[in-house]
Amino acid sequence: MRKLYLVFSAAFLLLVYKIVFAFFVASLDQYKYEACLALQIVLVLPAIYCMSLFLASCISEEIHTKISSWLSRWRGIVFLMTVSIIAIVLTSFIYHTLFHRSSTAFDLDEIGYIFQAKNFALGRLYSPAPPENIQKFFDTYHVVIHNGKTFGRYPFGHSVILMPGFLIGAVELIFPLIAALNIMLIYYIARELYDRHSAVWSSLLCLFCPYFLCFSSTLLSEGTSLLFFALFLFFFIKFVRNPAGMVYPLLCGLFLGLKFNTRPVSALSICIPCIFFALYLLYREGWRYVKGYVLIVCSFGLMLGLFFLYNYALTGDPLLMPYNMYAPHDRLGFGPEFGGALKEWGIPEGHTLMKGLHAIPGNLLALNQWLGWGFPISLVLAIMLFIRKKRERWDWVFLGTVVSVVMIVVPYWCCIYPVRALGNTTYYFDALLPLCLLSGRGVQISIEEKSTYKKRVFLMFMVLSLCVCLYALRGPLGRVYALTRDYSGMTKAIDEKGIHNALIFVHVEPNNPKGLPLVPYHNSPSFAGDVVYALDLGREENQKIISTYSGRSFYLWNQEHSTLRRYGIH
Repeated sequence: MRKLYLVFSAAFLLLVYKIVFAFFVASLDQYKYEACLALQIVLVLPAIYCMSLFLASCISEEIHTKISSWLSRWRGIVFLMTVSIIAIVLTSFIYHTLFHRSSTAFDLDEIGYIFQAKNFALGRLYSPAPPENIQKFFDTYHVVIHNGKTFGRYPFGHSVILMPGFLIGAVELIFPLIAALNIMLIYYIARELYDRHSAVWSSLLCLFCPYFLCFSSTLLSEGTSLLFFALFLFFFIKFVRNPAGMVYPLLCGLFLGLKFNTRPVSALSICIPCIFFALYLLYREGWRYVKGYVLIVCSFGLMLGLFFLYNYALTGDPLLMPYNMYAPHDRLGFGPEFGGALKEWGIPEGHTLMKGLHAIPGNLLALNQWLGWGFPISLVLAIMLFIRKKRERWDWVFLGTVVSVVMIVVPYWCCIYPVRALGNTTYYFDALLPLCLLSGRGVQISIEEKSTYKKRVFLMFMVLSLCVCLYALRGPLGRVYALTRDYSGMTKAIDEKGIHNALIFVHVEPNNPKGLPLVPYHNSPSFAGDVVYALDLGREENQKIISTYSGRSFYLWNQEHSTLRRYGIH
């Protein structure tokens, strides 16, 4: 009777939630996220708890003992190999079925990384620019044509990691390996600081986190940035525990520098709490750490020098990044000149401190949903240590890192506008590492003193929360699926017709003047491949590029109607 009551209660609460949401919350223009979260806490959370009690009561003590005995043998290298294989399979599956099923970039940022990785694979920093009179045919977002050079607009760190994939013709092998390495490093960091059980929980939370899996299934730089962060943190912890050696501080500075050469602002955000912690150690331990600090600064300085040299080689100014040369408005700061160059996206001019601060609650609520660790209150796990008063000094560093990551993007205008396919939570991705560590430790503390029945309830609650989270994310993921749906026809049509030694004019919709990812994604950096892709600028303008690429056959791809036909030359 009690089991039936639990199921009925859960169903009733979910039904009330759907009714209230459909008739009241869905129609709100302001505070929709806040109202939805409150409704989920009041109705969905008790429903999940009721179902957790029901499922826990269905598992006998004997079954629980057998499962616990089997899991206790699932440790060490066996555990790591298992979760790594699962991560590789999941990220590969998501990549091919969601983000890149159309054989093109789903996010404009990928184009810059891919184009520069192709340059690196050819053994050069940049490719010669096409003749000036035809450059506008290739003037697409995130590919910079400047002073006779063609290159991607982002720092080199992530493109260097992608380069081996283009050398062997299998770039889709790179990011699953990065995802697996990230999970392994989270395990080793948690085991180094806490214990094996906390390490297992931290790595499992990361493995089954939709936030981690989605961003790790793209060619964006978030996964690589997290990898360099994890390596930096791992060797920083090793150095703090053994400051006498030279290897750990040198590697620490090296990977911090690589992270800076991948995502400079996020590197700054993780540095701030570590610098305060380093000063604390200097105050408590005296001069014991000074030699290591000097080595960290030296190795980081080497990577910083590469950053300046890279800028100088591409832009002619060591202090001018290709990123800012291409889009001067796209930088941190407040004022009318920030964020005003993207009017085609409906973005108004100017950014203010209040706008940036006002965006934080909405972005945190979105992050809370994407984590999927205790829907709808995933972030509570991360502060469990502080609630139970079992925090350690490293926990304060991790909490400070989360705060720093959130606050560092307040001056960035883009954090307040929904211009990214996966939402503005992308700017908080580096917070995932400390959140996994804090939450894994929080889970272990929450269950270590509980009875076997309460442990079953807690575990069932975690599993059901993940399921509810995935269901709630069907909307955002569906929008990503729709975004990639229309871009697969061109390459298929070219393959079916056996087209070679050709130039394809890409005619796109009026609201897509830059061609989205079609032109730069498929072109070689030298714009001289077997098939070259160019924007369709009209018959009169197209004659300019036709004369340059004489000897080729010409085709017109109409993106709106998904048709490929011969292009008539007059």
